[in-house]
Amino acid sequence: MSRKLVCWFSQIGVVLSCTLIVACGGGGGGGAAGVGGTNTPDTSATSPITPEVQRGLNWSDAATWGGTKPVAGAAVLVPAGMRLLLDEDTPALGALTIEGELIFKSDTTAQLRASTIMVRANGALRAGTALAPFTGRATITLTSMDNTASLTGMGTRGILVSSGGKLELFGKAPTVAWTRLNAHAQAGSKTLTLDRPVDWRAGDQIVVAPTEWYSNVWQAQSVHDASTATQRLTLATSSANIITTAGAMGAFRWGQMQYITDKGMSLARGTFTKPHPDAADTLDERAQVGNLSRNIVIQGADDALWASAGFGAHVMVMDLASSLQLDGVELRRMGQAGITGRYPIHWHLLSYAADGSTLGDVTNHFVRNSSVWDSRHRCMVIHGTNGVELTNNICYDIKGHAIFLEDAVERRNRIEGNLVLRVRSPINALALTEHEKAGHMCGASAAYWLTNPDNTVRNNVAADAQGNGFWLSYPEKPVKQNKLVPIRPNNMQHGPFEFNASHSNGNNGLMLECAMTDDAGNLTLLNYAPTSDGKVFDYTNGVSPTLKGITTTKNNGGYVNRVIKPIYEQWVAADNLGRAISGAVQYGSSMKHSLIIGKSLNNRQAYPSDADPQLGIASYHSQMDISLNTFVNFSNAGYVLTGNGGDVASGTFGMNDYYIRPVEKGMWRNPGNKLITTDPGYRSLPPHMQANYTPATNNNWTLAGAVWDPHGYWGAAGRYSVLDSPFLRSSDCTASNSIYPANIANGLSCAGPYYGVLGFEVNRGLASATDPYAFKETLDVTRLDAADNVLGTWRVERGDISNFLGGMRHFTAIKGGIYKIRFPEFPNSSSPKSAPKWLNLGIENMVSSTDSVLLGVHFDGGVALKGVYLSPGGGGDLGTNSRVMTLAASKAAVAAGAGNTYWRDTANQLIWVKVTPFAVNYWSGTAAGSDDDLYRVLSLRIE
Repeated sequence: MSRKLVCWFSQIGVVLSCTLIVACGGGGGGGAAGVGGTNTPDTSATSPITPEVQRGLNWSDAATWGGTKPVAGAAVLVPAGMRLLLDEDTPALGALTIEGELIFKSDTTAQLRASTIMVRANGALRAGTALAPFTGRATITLTSMDNTASLTGMGTRGILVSSGGKLELFGKAPTVAWTRLNAHAQAGSKTLTLDRPVDWRAGDQIVVAPTEWYSNVWQAQSVHDASTATQRLTLATSSANIITTAGAMGAFRWGQMQYITDKGMSLARGTFTKPHPDAADTLDERAQVGNLSRNIVIQGADDALWASAGFGAHVMVMDLASSLQLDGVELRRMGQAGITGRYPIHWHLLSYAADGSTLGDVTNHFVRNSSVWDSRHRCMVIHGTNGVELTNNICYDIKGHAIFLEDAVERRNRIEGNLVLRVRSPINALALTEHEKAGHMCGASAAYWLTNPDNTVRNNVAADAQGNGFWLSYPEKPVKQNKLVPIRPNNMQHGPFEFNASHSNGNNGLMLECAMTDDAGNLTLLNYAPTSDGKVFDYTNGVSPTLKGITTTKNNGGYVNRVIKPIYEQWVAADNLGRAISGAVQYGSSMKHSLIIGKSLNNRQAYPSDADPQLGIASYHSQMDISLNTFVNFSNAGYVLTGNGGDVASGTFGMNDYYIRPVEKGMWRNPGNKLITTDPGYRSLPPHMQANYTPATNNNWTLAGAVWDPHGYWGAAGRYSVLDSPFLRSSDCTASNSIYPANIANGLSCAGPYYGVLGFEVNRGLASATDPYAFKETLDVTRLDAADNVLGTWRVERGDISNFLGGMRHFTAIKGGIYKIRFPEFPNSSSPKSAPKWLNLGIENMVSSTDSVLLGVHFDGGVALKGVYLSPGGGGDLGTNSRVMTLAASKAAVAAGAGNTYWRDTANQLIWVKVTPFAVNYWSGTAAGSDDDLYRVLSLRIE
């Protein structure tokens, strides 16, 4: 050991500072990754070797080091004020601390090896510049063998940037980082035709995305390997847009554009009459092809710690004054499995203080034209930081969510043009959050995990993820280290989310629901409700988020959402298992100018036999306006019955979520859709009409008996699509346009009109009172003719023994029909059975002055009758417009009357009433297409 006075000079020879340095030639092996921000001393950094600036600036010059260059294991300090050029390979150093500048010399091939690199105190590690990219070959290998310690709370085996430090690496990236096939690639082929010329080189590592379903492949194999999922190959030759590979393609990849014509799908453009000038008319399912190789490489050591514990390298930046700029950089063997904060690229708490106050957005922090592959712990993580740019990068073979926003406070970041392939969940023991575990109700690890809507997300691709492609999870409040930040992500307005594509994922291509509730990452089904002021949604401050140009294909579900009043424009969905578009939205939502395809020409793989039938779109009780879209190739073939919870919807429009109203008129909101070789939608059977229905074990609820068809999708415009039941048939019914599988004849197109009877409230003010939402009694309805002959029955069993929608009790009546309504087990908690002593129910869709229906309503025969009233509107509240019924002499007299009388059949405990509508002008002034306008509910109150 020796002591010497070392002085640091500026480049023009002015002495900057001098200090006494202890030089030691041996150093330790560096520190190691800390868990949860622990900070233990790193003894290898206490006695670093420092170069003597006055004797030279090149690393290779022994004079720079006082005559003896650093040896393996040495700890090295590049002091403040020094500019050191790396022009040769280093030995495997201990900890390298940079407080001055360490720069890869232009056009040099050099390897920098260190246990850990700390860039701090305004130091800088650089290669090239934005205007003059580095053209040599630079490799940085991180080698620390200690995976328990932590340097300054940032771990080891990493590049740790803090206190104004700068990591600025600019490589010469390929002109095209990733593109798509332009011709099919056959299994066994070594030649790929791309859709544009590339400047890729022999030896480059390329990846080819799959073009089939993830789930079918996954279930067929114990290992989801590269030959049937994303495949990595070595490039052999490249000429213009033709490349050859050293290895062969393990499976077929689709490589042609598809077009819509008026007759269906085509591989060439043809005549297509668009439903709107902005309507989407092309389908691109071509496989993406990306180049992972770059001339600047950051990597973890390929050693036992990597192989056995997934202890890879990581890059972490702290402090708003620091800088992280990567352009044309390859990062491999990255991420430290199961260790908090140790990700390939990680911005850590730069924009917020511990008390939740704002420090500011970063400026000029970016990762561009780079690749991260073979990571055991995520890809790129933005944590408590605003203003980062991630553009034109590739993430491949990632454990855990790949591109990740952590605490739901990350805003104004730009995520654009990235390609994420092959994402897998870690084993549960290594998962840091509940939501990236396999088998979660909402999915598994996603390609993009986005927790704050205030970001720009454009032109990205997600494929071959075990979970969702894009998972938009917006919680009510921030979590973890930023929970004091005073924002509500769930109520913030959405930034641009446009032209993103998602395919071949194990769960949905895109999910906008399942929001975090706590630091552990537990989830809840929460509506995303953006507001003008960022405060809690209260129906006066709501704004509509717009998601535009999204493509979702070959996923296990296209899109699931739980959003208030979204606007979806120019989407393309194709070949998704089960539902293409579904979820819970609010009135005022819209899907327009989109292209939704059941089965495209990319159909070499058989549709999985255990998958649900394909469904175009479910509107959640017609809360979404579905207009001016094109639907292609949806069929009811393959329909299957299920034992619990109703049947499975198929065709264009989902008909199995219409359980709120007995007559569904919301199809009025779906004009101008173009249906090409497609079925409008299977009329789903309610559970009680299914052949395998058992009241004691099945869900006891019901669906709409009639769906208004104003645009003529199921038959002539203006008729009703009804279940094929004697209870619902009118005198004018024809076969539906919907084609049902053999032995399922449940769809008719009937003239109507039909009315809904719903909203039963009994015994108001009594101990046994039940409001319309809690009424779960057995409902037994008999349809009669004028001679009291039974034409049909409708029965909904007790809802209190059901675990699903037990409060849905209603039935559908036809104009001029006669119906006897009984509650045969009322009240279900007592014996002997009795009848209601007070009752209110609703009747909807009485529009014409000629409408009428005769109802016999179950009512206690021993109660003194106070009155029978008909009122406009729901709820049964009496007012000046209420119609007071008078007692008639008989049921026949009521039937022959104008709707102003009732008759009491005391012996059979029935009140007979003829219901006729109020003047049409009662509803004048209501918004066209609103529920008030469409349904026009009346209330029948008996007390």
